[in-house]
Amino acid sequence: MARKDPLKGIPQVGEKKLKQLITTARRTYKETRKASGELGEAISAAIEHDHLHRKAFAFIKAADRMEPEALAEYWHTLQLYMDMAGLTERVDSVPALKLVHDAEKTDKKEEPQTVAAE
Repeated sequence: MARKDPLKGIPQVGEKKLKQLITTARRTYKETRKASGELGEAISAAIEHDHLHRKAFAFIKAADRMEPEALAEYWHTLQLYMDMAGLTERVDSVPALKLVHDAEKTDKKEEPQTVAAE
């Protein structure tokens, strides 16, 4: 960016360009809200009807946006922090859960069973 000379005035965006940007921002805001609303509804339905874990899914969404190198660093750092904070030990202190997803269910009416730790 060029150095500004206060005696010559400070350059500003033109009125036409500003109005174009405002129009684009409004349209994008409406489109984004609509898409966010649709995604939110789909997630809420999956939570209510398909046993989606909201926080686990939020974690997966964030991780999915990362490049492989950033994801690897994040994953290993998360594990280190969990160990340092004593969270891994807390997780290991409760009975193991058998997590069953729909493809593994033999009878759709049957709910997944929790099994005790070995």
